[in-house]
Amino acid sequence: MRISVGEKVVIEATFQLNRRITNPSLPVTVSIRPPQSSLVELTSNQQSNGVFSVEYTPSEVGRYLYVVRSDDGGVSQGSFSVRPVLTDL
Repeated sequence: MRISVGEKVVIEATFQLNRRITNPSLPVTVSIRPPQSSLVELTSNQQSNGVFSVEYTPSEVGRYLYVVRSDDGGVSQGSFSVRPVLTDL
């Protein structure tokens, strides 16, 4: 996923057990590591059975890493890249 600084990102995770979508223990948290700043911790919202998401607006250019964790040990991880805002010259 590649976006611009200031553009909202939706991070979503679907939890499964034995290949079946399931609700994990709450809370489901999202840890985001910006390229040059401190770790950001957010609590996600449940969208449907087993599906959780959080919205985040990045303020730095570079690669962001994230981990989604449930209280019972479920984990999903990923990354996204943020580019500078392009303006008309």
